Amino acid sequence: MSTRGHASYLLFSLFAFGLYALFYLLLFARSLASGNYIAPSDSFDFGLSAFLSVQEVWTEYLYSGYPIAADPQSLMWYPVFRAFVSVGHGWNAFLILPFVVASFTCCLFVRHLGARPAAALFSGLVYGSSSTLMVHISHFNQLHVAAWVPLLPYGLSLICSGRRIGGIALGSVGLALMVLAGHPQLMVYCVYLSAGYLAYRVFVDGCPVRQRVTNGLIGGLTFVLGFGLAAVQLVPANELVSLSNRAGGGWGLFTSGAFQPKELITLLFPHAFGEFGTGVTRVGLVGTDILGPSGHSPDTTGYLGLLPLCLVVFGVWHAKQYRRELLFWGVSSAVAVLLTLGASTPLARLVFYLPLYGSFQAPDRHFLVYAFSVAVAAGLVLSHVTSCQKYWRLARRCMSYGLVSGVFVCGAFLYSSPEIRQYLVQDMHYLTWAYLLPASVAISSIVLVTVCIRWTRSVMIFTVLLIGVHAADIFAHHFLHKAGNLQYAEISEGETRVPSSMETVREALRVNQGRIVALDGPNNPFIYLNMSRAWQIPTVGGKDPLLLSRYSEMLDLSGSGDIGQDILSRRHVGLDVLDVRYALIPETWLATGNIEIDPDRWVVENTMYPHSADPDDDIPYVLVRNGRALSPAWLVPSVTTLGPEDTRVAVVSSRLPDGTVFDPSKRALIESSADIQVNDFDLSESVSCGSATVALKTSRIREYVVNNHSRCFLVMSEVFYPWWRASINGRRTTLIRTNHALMGISVPKGESRVRLTLVPESLYYGAGLTTVSLLIWLLLLLNLRFDGNKWCLGVGVRRSSSK
Repeated sequence: MSTRGHASYLLFSLFAFGLYALFYLLLFARSLASGNYIAPSDSFDFGLSAFLSVQEVWTEYLYSGYPIAADPQSLMWYPVFRAFVSVGHGWNAFLILPFVVASFTCCLFVRHLGARPAAALFSGLVYGSSSTLMVHISHFNQLHVAAWVPLLPYGLSLICSGRRIGGIALGSVGLALMVLAGHPQLMVYCVYLSAGYLAYRVFVDGCPVRQRVTNGLIGGLTFVLGFGLAAVQLVPANELVSLSNRAGGGWGLFTSGAFQPKELITLLFPHAFGEFGTGVTRVGLVGTDILGPSGHSPDTTGYLGLLPLCLVVFGVWHAKQYRRELLFWGVSSAVAVLLTLGASTPLARLVFYLPLYGSFQAPDRHFLVYAFSVAVAAGLVLSHVTSCQKYWRLARRCMSYGLVSGVFVCGAFLYSSPEIRQYLVQDMHYLTWAYLLPASVAISSIVLVTVCIRWTRSVMIFTVLLIGVHAADIFAHHFLHKAGNLQYAEISEGETRVPSSMETVREALRVNQGRIVALDGPNNPFIYLNMSRAWQIPTVGGKDPLLLSRYSEMLDLSGSGDIGQDILSRRHVGLDVLDVRYALIPETWLATGNIEIDPDRWVVENTMYPHSADPDDDIPYVLVRNGRALSPAWLVPSVTTLGPEDTRVAVVSSRLPDGTVFDPSKRALIESSADIQVNDFDLSESVSCGSATVALKTSRIREYVVNNHSRCFLVMSEVFYPWWRASINGRRTTLIRTNHALMGISVPKGESRVRLTLVPESLYYGAGLTTVSLLIWLLLLLNLRFDGNKWCLGVGVRRSSSK
């Protein structure tokens, strides 16, 4: 590319980025003007809580101890996240940025494929503002994965076009950023999409066989280098997954959350099932009778606008200049739609057996692949339409066919859904916004194209007007969605501060080094799930799909934060061994008898009142103290060997398999695989071993001073995880999984100093691989050729062939 070409490309890139930034600033203007945080649902629980927390490898403020650095959703190794965290503010900008980047990267990719500048801008707008991205504003990590998706196929296309070094550099960094952005499911989907694109390009490109093989091998190296750059996250995350509730999987998990075939009507009529409104006028969810109680969710939609969909469906075969590209992206969009249907099609059974593919749930997330594929194809078709005035009629024909098809689809849907027809007659707002609005968009497009054909020859005016119609369509759709009216900022700054009534409790826990549990989990107003990490309140709960399975079994704890109410019963010792000093219980639970507490165990401290904007949420809570809570570490004279399931049952029922009582203050339960001689601990449970006190406790080190009268077993109220290493008086020793999910160690007679040190070996291995990969990536940059005294990063326009 010449110096002039570089300059024009750079100017176009800057213009595109600025234009997208302005568009999304306008789209989120209401939210930004509110002064609140844009953090609905998971963006608050996972994202904002991590953003406001101290960035440590291990935290003691979730799940009685949790490996933050191994959890992809913590974004600890995502450079964009760390950049915003280092600034100390800017969460809203961090959440809006992926929309801008997604549009920008998609635009550059489509421009590289040979599309005209305006068509490339249109393609980026289709992808970035698609409902697939917008409705997932509560899933910040999905947004950031989507932002970098176009870079991987972009890099692979550069490789196949002969710009191999630039392609490897661009594609590998795009893949690495997708991995580090924290949502492995979307990353896996997009890796398979890109691998298919590479295979397709290698197959159809008209070059010698040797060159095709070389391109395929270099493309494969791009994937290897990309995963290598992200190894600092991949290696420890793989270890965490193997110990979590997600270690299993199966067909049931893979197909859960799938779209129902009837729901595909939302690709044309996004509000066909209701759940939208403007101001005080709201249309509730309709059609539950035909979809079932677990049917359509307004948080799952594939609507991209009528114009791009019609261009792809009815115009793809007319754009001969881009025939090869359109064939791939058209097929990939169709396959993605079929995969959203889960078990409704045999295709799901085929992909289920692909490596990693069957490990995830919610196949409707394939709509991201659909959105990207349609955006690319629509941009190429529009480029063909705007390349010559004689092709303008193709746009009108596409919208006309789309309007006729929409009428037939709508008629069939209403004919087969009497419940919907009844609601259609009763509610004029439903008729207007669910059906007449899409029809008016199609008619307006047809009229606009007709006017342009007759009254102007300006390609710029024609293109701008088409893009304007699409932007208006998307704006109206998002404005109506869930009656939010483009208001996403609902979290005030005050809600991110620790409640004043919890400050005293937090100080007490710092002194006694205990923990607290909120019985109502995700509904508790004093300990918002995962905000305990930002507030530095040690709790046994949290919200994360990668919850350790042993820990989950011990407390009947789910990844969504729900906790078993049976843990307060007399027989359950889980909270005792976890050194839980306090529990928060809704007062209504006690008044209505939903839960009963043992007065000999639980002592009422005081009643706490939340201060909520909603009076219905001002439910008083009772703070109770656990009189049976054990210390951070204690000595026991007796050890019993059991299997994993028997150990779990003993913890939740206080009964050993032989019917005797299990007292965790006197006996420790280990598993048969533990390398320890149980006969060394045959003292009577009535014998006192001695004392164990905490001498030092940091996020990476635990140190205990033990003084015992005989050989005893030290139980530590710390979650067992492979990162911990133990030593006694400076000599390395083996940690033993104890009481199903905790750690224990055999200590000799006399005074000893036991030290636990966090040594995240998997993290170190991953960091080493990332370092090597980063050096290789930097060497690639240094070897890029100069072109006109400008760095030639391999970006530019590829001229498509009609052959």
